[in-house]
Amino acid sequence: MKLVPTKPTGPSGGGSLGGPSAAPRADALEGQHPWVKLASSSTIWVLVILAALIAIFSILQLHQFLTVFNFRTLAADSSVLMVMAVGQTYVLITAGIDLSVGSVLVF
Repeated sequence: MKLVPTKPTGPSGGGSLGGPSAAPRADALEGQHPWVKLASSSTIWVLVILAALIAIFSILQLHQFLTVFNFRTLAADSSVLMVMAVGQTYVLITAGIDLSVGSVLVF
């Protein structure tokens, strides 16, 4: 993705932090094939790696990995992290900073 400098926005000649501001060009991926756009997304790669890990462990330990108990345990363990992540997302969207989430998770 190419970054193009934009017009100065503040008295220092840069962005809100005093440095030069740069915005991603919307037309950088415009002429490319949709599959190229999809492959350049980091979210897709995370999902591909997750699917590959599930496939590998399913092949190695079929009777121990693909069980209802394992999926229920994974869902129960990840639900706490998901609830905390949603709450932290709302805090960050409202421009608040809350660094206590990690310490709350420990207890």
